[in-house]
Amino acid sequence: MSAAPTPPTSISHHIAWRPDVLDISQADDRDRFDQLLDGKAAFTVHDTLAEQLDELIQARHPQRKFEPVELAEQRSRILGPTPEQFGRWVFYPWSGSLVRLLPPSDFRCLRAARNRHKIMADEQAALATKTIGVVGRSVGLAAAVTLALEGIGGRFRLADFDTIGLSNLNRLRARVCDLGVNKAVLAARQLFEIDPYLDVEIFPDGIREESPAAFFGDAVPLDVLVEECDDLWAKVRLREEARGRRVPVVMDTSDRDMIDVERYDLDPMYPPFHELAGAVRSEDVRALTPPARMGLVAAIVEVGKLSAGARRSLPEIGKTITTWPQLASAVALGGAVTADVVRRILLGTFTASGRYRVDVEQLVSDRPHNPDTPPRLRKPSANASPNFKALTHGHGGRAFVVSSPPAGVPMSLAERLQAKTTAVITRTESHPAYWLFFDPADPLGQAGTAALLRNILLQSAHFGDHMTEAVFTAIGRFPKAKPQRMKPLVEQVLDEVFHPELAGRDFVRMGGDPALLAPANGSPAAFVVAAVCRMLGERHSSFSYLGFVALMEATTPILTERLMPVLEKHGLARWSKFVPLHATEDHAHAATLWEEIAKVAETFPDAEPAVEFGFDALALVYPTLIWDEALRLMRTDGFVGA
Repeated sequence: MSAAPTPPTSISHHIAWRPDVLDISQADDRDRFDQLLDGKAAFTVHDTLAEQLDELIQARHPQRKFEPVELAEQRSRILGPTPEQFGRWVFYPWSGSLVRLLPPSDFRCLRAARNRHKIMADEQAALATKTIGVVGRSVGLAAAVTLALEGIGGRFRLADFDTIGLSNLNRLRARVCDLGVNKAVLAARQLFEIDPYLDVEIFPDGIREESPAAFFGDAVPLDVLVEECDDLWAKVRLREEARGRRVPVVMDTSDRDMIDVERYDLDPMYPPFHELAGAVRSEDVRALTPPARMGLVAAIVEVGKLSAGARRSLPEIGKTITTWPQLASAVALGGAVTADVVRRILLGTFTASGRYRVDVEQLVSDRPHNPDTPPRLRKPSANASPNFKALTHGHGGRAFVVSSPPAGVPMSLAERLQAKTTAVITRTESHPAYWLFFDPADPLGQAGTAALLRNILLQSAHFGDHMTEAVFTAIGRFPKAKPQRMKPLVEQVLDEVFHPELAGRDFVRMGGDPALLAPANGSPAAFVVAAVCRMLGERHSSFSYLGFVALMEATTPILTERLMPVLEKHGLARWSKFVPLHATEDHAHAATLWEEIAKVAETFPDAEPAVEFGFDALALVYPTLIWDEALRLMRTDGFVGA
C-alpha cells in the first residue's frame, strides 16, 4: 500500500481528509487562497487571529494583567510590517471551512498552555516527536482524539477498513453527515480539526497481509501501537510485528474498562495476550472454525470476568443482537485511560506489562464503603441505626444487628437484603479482628497481619467446598418447571468452585502449615458455617441457598477491597491471590447474583421468604465465628495483642 496521501483538492467529500495549510506569504499559497475565496469553495471563513494572539500574549506573561491598549501594542509587535500575511490559513475541504490560525510553534504553545505542570514543557516537546499507530475505531477513535487533544504524538497512522453506519452513532464521535465515510478518514479529519499541523497517514483498507510492515514503518517507526480492531487475525498479526520491531502495544476493551499493556519494547519475549491465547500464530487463526475463534476470543477477554451485561450479551449475538454491544460512556472512558497509559509509556514513567481494569461501577457505587476514605473504625455500640432493630445475642458481648424494614415503608427483597448486608458490615466493623487489621497504630505489624489473614483463609478453605456442594445440591432440587432459571445459577457457582483451593494456597503462601488443610483439622467454627450451608442446601427450601450465597457475595468484595491497602502496606499483596481476586471480581458476581435472585423471586412466588431465611441463618454465624476462630489461633500462636 502506498503511504503517500492523495491531495484533497479534487476528490469527493467522502474521501477528502487532509486540509490545505496555506502560508499566503508564499506566491503559490496566495494563489490557492484567492481561488478558494473567488470560487466560493470556502463556505465559511473564520478569522479569530486577534483573539488567539491575545491569549498567546497572556499565556506568555501569566503574572501580568494587560489593558486593551497594551494588548493591541503587543499584537502589533508580533504581527510585524505585513500583518495580513501572519499565521496560516487552513482549508478543510470536507466542511468548506477556511480558518486563520497562529503559525505552528505559537499554535502548539498556546494549545498546550493548560497542560503545563501536569505535562512539563520538555515532556510536551518530547511527546510531539512521537509516532503513534491506531488500528480500529470506537475506543480507537476516542483514544486518537484524546491523544491529539493532549498533544501526545506529532505523527499518527490510522487503519480501519470499515465505514460509518448509523448504528455506530451510539458511541462514535461522528455526525449524521459522516455516514458512509471511512472510519480512518473520519479519525484523520477529527485530528486535523484539532491540530492541522499534525502528520497523519491513513490505511483505509485496514490491516492486510501486506500492510503491517508499511504501517509500522521503517524510516519513521512507530513508538507505540494502540490496537482496537475486531479482527482476530489482525490482533495476532499486529502483535507478531510489534514483538519483532519491539513496539509496545496498548489495547482497551471497554467492558469494565479492561486495558492491556504489552511492553515488547522492553521484553520482546513477553507472551501475546499475557499467555491467555497460548502460542497462537496469525497463520493458524485463518484456519480456525467459527466456534474455535469464539473460544479463543473468550479466552483472551476472560469471559468469566466480564460484566453481567456483557455476559448476558454473548449468547444473544446472532439472535437478538448482531455484534458486541458498546456504550458511549465506556468508549469515552477507554479513550481517556488509553491516552493516559500511552503518555506515561512514551515518557518512560510506566514500564509494566499486564492487564488492568478501571471499573466505574465498582469504584462509584452504593456499597457502604468508599475506598477513597479510611475504613470506619467503630467501637461496639448498643445503639443501632434508626432503620435497624438491634438484637443482642450472647456472643462475646457484641451486638448482632439484624435489619428490619422501617415502619410503614415497604421494601423489595433486594432492598431488604442490601439493608441486611449493611447490618452485617456494621457488625463486622466492631469485631476486634477488624480493629487489628485497620487500626492506624498497626498493632500487628507484617507478621501479625499475615497470621490473622492466613487464619481466616484457613477457615475459608475448610468450609468452602461444603458450601459449593450445598449450592449444587440446592440447584438440583429446583422446580423443574422452569429449567431456564437453573443455567445462570450453575454458571455463577462454576466461576467460584476453585476459590476454596485458592484460599488454601494463600494460607500456605502466608506461612501456614499445609497439614492444617486436611479435612480432619477443620475448626468447630468452620464446621458450623459448613453445617448451616449444608442444611440450607439439602433440607430447607431449595431457594434458601440464594440467601447464604448473597451474604457471601455481598460482604466479601467489600471487606477484601478494604483489606488490599493493608496488604500492600505490609508487602503481602503479592502473596495473596484470593484477596485481590475477590476485591476486584466479586462486585460483578454480586451484581449478577442480585439480578438472578430478582428473576427467581419473580418466577417463584414462594422464593422470597426462603432466600431471606437463608441469608439470616448464615448471618447468625458468619463472619463472626470465622473471625473469632482466627483470633483464637492468633493467641495460640503467641500474638498477645490479639
